[in-house]
Amino acid sequence: LKGLDSMKLIYKFYIAIVLVLGGLLGTLTVINIPKVTHTINKLEKDKAKEVLDKAYLIIKCGSSRIEGYKAKALQYHKDQLKVVSKMVYYILQFHYESYKNGWVSKEEAKRRAFERIAKIRYGKNGYFWINSSTPKMIMHPIKSNLDGKIFTNTPKVPFVELGVNALKKTDKDHAFITYKFYNPKTKQYEKKLSIVKYFKPWGLVIGTGTYLQDVEDTIANIHKNAKSESISALIILGVICTIVAIFIFIL
Repeated sequence: LKGLDSMKLIYKFYIAIVLVLGGLLGTLTVINIPKVTHTINKLEKDKAKEVLDKAYLIIKCGSSRIEGYKAKALQYHKDQLKVVSKMVYYILQFHYESYKNGWVSKEEAKRRAFERIAKIRYGKNGYFWINSSTPKMIMHPIKSNLDGKIFTNTPKVPFVELGVNALKKTDKDHAFITYKFYNPKTKQYEKKLSIVKYFKPWGLVIGTGTYLQDVEDTIANIHKNAKSESISALIILGVICTIVAIFIFIL
């Protein structure tokens, strides 16, 4: 009988210990849940912030890359136009010196120079025109019907007046202009970048340009790729935020 009482006492002791430990564990759990939740939230917020920063960086880099490419592309075209316009300038200079040295008359020197320049082609559709500072078209190799006409306030042929005005505003012998002009290849009016260079001895303006559609198409493709990268980063951010929300809800 005494042995049975002893067993009951030991059994009650174990139960008491289990209840005390359970109570302590429950108390500690209740106390630490906010701390655990706070730690988890902080870790997930830090991760979310990291991804958001990366997404912003991608967007920023994408925009910078587009602007950087656009600037480089335009500068490349400007450099090319400078080179080819110098070549034509030297042709005029040569024939002017022929006239100054008395080898040919002024009219003959100009005729030879214009004839030679009219035949020059470069790139896909590059050519040169010559106008005076009036602004009067002297020679256009593609549209000879423009020759001899004065162009002021003419939206369809704006480059003559634009070039003359641009040269008046600079202390250099050249200037760049942008405008829209008919492209015979696409049969549409497209944006064009041109250089105009002043030949002072005869008061002539040499001009040549290039259509910018190809450059703009490339820039559009880069913008599209940068946008796709940005969307991917934002999707990753959205997934992480969703996981964080679900985890907090379970807690």
